[in-house]
Amino acid sequence: MSQQVINLNDTLITYPEKFYPIVHRRARRKVAKGGRGSAKTHSFGKLALRRAVTEKLLIGCFRELQNSIKDSVHRLLCNQISALKWDKFFRITDVSIKSWTGSEFIFKGLRNNPNEIKSMEGLDIAWINEGEGVSQGSLDILIPTVRKEDKLLKDSSEIWVDYNPETKESPCDKTFITNAHPDSIIVDINWRDNPWFPDVLRAEKDLLKIVDFEKYLWVWEGQYKKYAQDVIFKDKIIVDSEFVTPDDVKIFYYGLDFGFSTDPLSAHRMWVQQDGDFMDLYIDYEVYGVGIELDQMHEKLINGLPGLLRNKIIADSSRPDTINHLRKPFRRGSRVWPSINCVPCKKSGASGEVKGTKQGYVADGIDYLRSFRHIYIHKRCPGAKDDYQNYRWARDPKTQEILTDPVDKSNHTPDDNRYALEKLIQKKVSGFDVI
Repeated sequence: MSQQVINLNDTLITYPEKFYPIVHRRARRKVAKGGRGSAKTHSFGKLALRRAVTEKLLIGCFRELQNSIKDSVHRLLCNQISALKWDKFFRITDVSIKSWTGSEFIFKGLRNNPNEIKSMEGLDIAWINEGEGVSQGSLDILIPTVRKEDKLLKDSSEIWVDYNPETKESPCDKTFITNAHPDSIIVDINWRDNPWFPDVLRAEKDLLKIVDFEKYLWVWEGQYKKYAQDVIFKDKIIVDSEFVTPDDVKIFYYGLDFGFSTDPLSAHRMWVQQDGDFMDLYIDYEVYGVGIELDQMHEKLINGLPGLLRNKIIADSSRPDTINHLRKPFRRGSRVWPSINCVPCKKSGASGEVKGTKQGYVADGIDYLRSFRHIYIHKRCPGAKDDYQNYRWARDPKTQEILTDPVDKSNHTPDDNRYALEKLIQKKVSGFDVI
């Protein structure tokens, strides 16, 4: 794949060829949409830095939610400054980045700071990162705010957007694609357009293409989710959060779903928080991956799930030999790993009685998980994020009507969560009532 090369202060800045129009042309709106691994965010980052060292600009970097600076592109920009050896051109603090020309980067969450956004004047560039998650209300506030005019170029301020499209009904897609501004540059860019696409992502891409082709088309090829309305937890999950687990959590729950063949081993630590009449589920640690062998499980689980040795982990009962293996100390090399209190799930329903069908047991678990107001997934749990975003209801192949049975894919995290919370599911009680 050819690359565009720009020589600036003896530094080579390269972009994917598909990104050329965004680099070389002025436009009111510049949109890069597509799948994972396409370098669209990195390309916008390099372009922003390049302009910041040659012009005096105010650049706003926005996401829908930003609980801390870690939720923004701040770190990405810092890494790029270092890679370009431009440290002498920038002054970096924990909350801002400024260049020698007087340019400044600011980082805001749109939902968190609506009044600040309304009063923000003089923006030269508003960069909306991960635009698919941005609400219509946030766009309605931000877009009119970006109105700086140049003496020669009317409406010379720019709005940049990068996102992985999910549905044509999303506010981002409606605003920037369906009802595109006449002065827009829109590029579709995917993994094959990225000259630096890494082998580790290639392996993930190829595996997903085999095990779930529909999901592959969305994740890697940037196609719309055909099953967006089918997603079971679409209105419940809050992902990429960096919440801090309180010191006073009384009960941690641990669940384990064993991997087989192309299915991942999935294990998580979670806890429940009461907020008035509502309960929220927090998932803060995970062990997740394909190809985790039997002789690696003790090490992976003990190191990956804090507090596991002081608690029990409830696992899929269909693998009794593996459960017995975990319940014994295991020697690997010179290290002896202690036994893990691993117990099989009972696969019983809300009444506490064993269900006659797998569907009934699974349905009770899904109903209970959906009873949480929100399911918060920590940023360090990408496996949980991926599963919850893609676990979906089946459709009738003839009528396309949504059914009440889930598709047997992307269910690993919800499954291990159901095992962990089985006593709560059986009794339908608060997370504080069962020790």
